[in-house]
This record gives sequence, C-alpha cells and structure tokens, in this order.
Amino acid sequence: MLSYIAYLLALISVFPLCCLAQGVASDTGDSIMESDTTILSLGGLDQFVMQLQRKWSAPGIAIGIVQDGKTIYLKGFGYRDIDNHHPVTLNTLFSIASSTKSFTATGIGVLLDEGKVTWDTPVRECLSWFQLKDPVASQYTTVRDMLCHRTGLPAHTLMQFSIAKQYDRREIARRLRYLEPNHGFRSLFQYQNQMYQVATVIIEELSRQRWEEFTRQRLFEPLEMHRSRFSQAHPTGQEDDVAFMYELNENSDLVRLPSMDPFLKEVSGSGSIYSSAHEMCNWLLMNLNNGTWGKQQVVSPSTLKALHTPQAVIPGTLLPEVLHQTYTLGWNAMVYRGHILLNRPGGARGIASQVALLPAEDIGVVILANHETSTGHLILLFNIIDRLLHLEPIPWLERLWPFEEGARQYARQIRQPSEASLSDAPPTHPLEAFTDKYENPGYGLITITHEQGGLFLDFVEKRPLRHLHYNVFEGFQLYRFFEFRFETNMDGDIASIVAPLEPAVSDIVFRRIEQN
Repeated sequence: MLSYIAYLLALISVFPLCCLAQGVASDTGDSIMESDTTILSLGGLDQFVMQLQRKWSAPGIAIGIVQDGKTIYLKGFGYRDIDNHHPVTLNTLFSIASSTKSFTATGIGVLLDEGKVTWDTPVRECLSWFQLKDPVASQYTTVRDMLCHRTGLPAHTLMQFSIAKQYDRREIARRLRYLEPNHGFRSLFQYQNQMYQVATVIIEELSRQRWEEFTRQRLFEPLEMHRSRFSQAHPTGQEDDVAFMYELNENSDLVRLPSMDPFLKEVSGSGSIYSSAHEMCNWLLMNLNNGTWGKQQVVSPSTLKALHTPQAVIPGTLLPEVLHQTYTLGWNAMVYRGHILLNRPGGARGIASQVALLPAEDIGVVILANHETSTGHLILLFNIIDRLLHLEPIPWLERLWPFEEGARQYARQIRQPSEASLSDAPPTHPLEAFTDKYENPGYGLITITHEQGGLFLDFVEKRPLRHLHYNVFEGFQLYRFFEFRFETNMDGDIASIVAPLEPAVSDIVFRRIEQN
C-alpha cells in the first residue's frame, strides 16, 4: 500500500485496471439527498456513477457530499462483497489508503496547538536518532519538510512494505538513513510515504500514545467517527459492514484480494485508516468550518489554515483546467476552473479514495471504492464539482479515459513475466548454492529457499523465482515483476542480490549474511 499528478502517474505505472463484468454496477445501497436545490444540481449523477462504475470496474462505490455546513448527498452503489451480494451502504468501511495522510498531518497540528512542536521544528529535536543519507537533510529536515515531501528521497515503495513485514514502524523511520536520495534537500517535491511514518513516530513520541490511540481520541471521537478504524478485520473478529478489495485477473474476472492488514498495521500514518462515506463527511465538515465540529474545536483555525496552505510546487501539468498544482501539509492543492481545490487521493491494489474540499464554496466530496483506478475517482470528482458549481459540463469520462486505458495496458505488462528466456545460459551454480539470507540495511532481508525443484524469494511476499539467463531470475513482488541478479565474489561464491527496486536511484544491493 502514491501530488495529484505525481499520484496519477504513479498509479499509471503501478496498478492493474481492466473492464468490469456486466451487471455489477447497480444502485443497491441506501442514500441521503437533501433539498430541491441539491436534486436540481445533482440530477443525473446516479446514472453517471453507474456508467462510470461499469468502465472503472469498481464493484462498490460510496459517495458523500457536504455543502454549507451539512451533508447533502450520501449514497452507496454496487457491492462491498460480490460473492454474497452484500451492498455498499452509507456505513460501509473502505480503506482510504493515502487519504490517511491528512489525518496524520492534522494530528501533528493538534500537538502544535498544545505547544509540543512547530512546523519548523527540526525532526531531530523530536527523534534524536533521526538520520538521512544526505547529512544536510539529516540536520535540517523539519516537520514542514517531512509533511510536504521535499527531503530529496524518491518513493522507495517496496521498502516500507518489506520493513513493515519484518520489523515495525519505528524501524521504517530508522532505516531511512540507508536510502539513496535522487535530488538535493528541498530542491523538489517527491511523493514519499515513509516520511509520514516518521510523522507517525513523532506523534507517538510527543503524545506518549500509539498513533492509533491518539488518532481515535483526538480526531475520531470528537468527529463522531465511531466506526472508523485501522484494519479491514473487526478488532473482535466479528463480521461487519466492510468492503472487500477486488482486482481483475488475467481472464478479466473480478477476484477478491487478501487483506492488506499485515502491511498496513505498520504503514499506519501513511495509509491505514478505514472509514465510511458517512463518517468522512464529518471530516470534510470540520475542515470546512475552521477546525470545529459541533461544539468541538478539533484543531485551531490558524493551524487548519497552515495545513491547507501550499508549501511545495508540484512540477508538470496534465490538464488546461487544472493549474498551480502544489502540496500543502497533507493535501494536494490546485486551481480547478478558477476555483481553489484541495484534495487527498489514495490508492493501492483494490483501493481507491478521493477526499476533496472547495473551501471558498464550502463544498466537500468523498469518494470511496473497492477497486483501484488511475482516473476514475478524478473523473467523478470533476463531474460532481461541475454540477455543484453550475459550470459548463466537460466530458471528463471521454477526456480522461485514455489515461485509464494506458494505465491498464502498462499494468498488464508489468504484471506478466518476461517473454525472454535463455535456456542455453544456465546458472553458474547449482540452485542450492543460491539459498541463504541476503540483507540491505534500508530494505531489510531477502530469504532464498530451494523448494519444489526451484528457487523461492521471500521479501514482501514469498514467490517463486523464474530463471531467465545465467544468474538472473525474475520474481513477482507486490504489484509487478522484478529481475533479481545474483553476483559472485572474488572466490566465485554467490555473494549478493542486485535488483532495480527504485528506478530513480542505483539498483538495490542485498549482501549475503549467512553461509551454508
């Protein structure tokens, strides 16, 4: 378990998207819609959602819209559980993935209001052991730098999941010192999940509470988000209204994905919250009302303003209607057709979320789905905004769907094994000679075993390795195939594994730590 353009491009390069089987899209959930004005503004929205749902391939979608201090539209479409035909309801919990980041940044804001930290406090004053490979970044990275993605580190996506599997969230933060930067400190915005793991640990250090406990007490409870939680599974193990995650297999059949709980537990503050459209509307209303919900002042107006204020420029443009893209403290910011728009997307395999604010118009939108997309939630968000602001409609589905098709095509490619296989170039050693543990201090351990007549690689997942040529093998990890190259030392023994796990830096080297 990726700036909106940066996020979109990342999804295009990572996640698989295909076409939905006929008949899944349906208006099966309960709903709320208030006032004749709302009905007039949003007339035809249900039909558009179901049209998009068929193309998007989302089994279930939940939408909440707030305006002028109240919820005006709340509706579920399709199914949270296809096999049992359980519909999406107003209270169905979805993973909100990286939309979690705005909660974590707000948690820092709560501590700022208590005088425990400032936006420009160096991270090392909160965590004495904090260190990055760039000594300048180590010394001068502040809470602000951390929350607006300008430390010089690229994504290093697999690292957070491998370390989360093997260790804990503090270890993710500690091991950032070993990750290669690809830009100078504060020189460029680069989306980077692990810095929100650092924010998670800072919250725990300053509050003396687990991040989950702090977030529940200081954000969920004041906002009456009583069902929101941090895992797909109910803490008591009981069955409840939670959406399963789906993707399409090579035969274009929807298949249920295993729970992300083992990974998201330690990825925590960067992407572990599960919530419903109903409860996320409370979050929208607080963000639109100077940090208040009912009689509760969740965060001060000045702190909320800082959270919403642009900090880092997001390079590049995608659409002529979207200008001045920046990143705030936990939110993306842009000008959409002349209107300031804040949004916080999230996505992973089987997950899509979109949380958006139009502060000047007092409008908020949340979109949740249980199948990934590169553009589906953006298409829907823009369509809703155009309706509410009475703008000349733009055919966003037709405009943006080519991006979706490109994402799907690319995702299919990287999820397929290489066609190249040089059987006349065998490995230099018997397969048993490759088995052992290999370690990179930033990415953790890889374990190679010999099973069923072949090699298996245990890293983020345990998967078989397919031989390509000489000492180069291919294996699937998390979302795509990677090449793993075994290298020898001066004595001719297998000594390391080299893999292109982060394309923005040199290949990642795992050195053998045990000899048979």
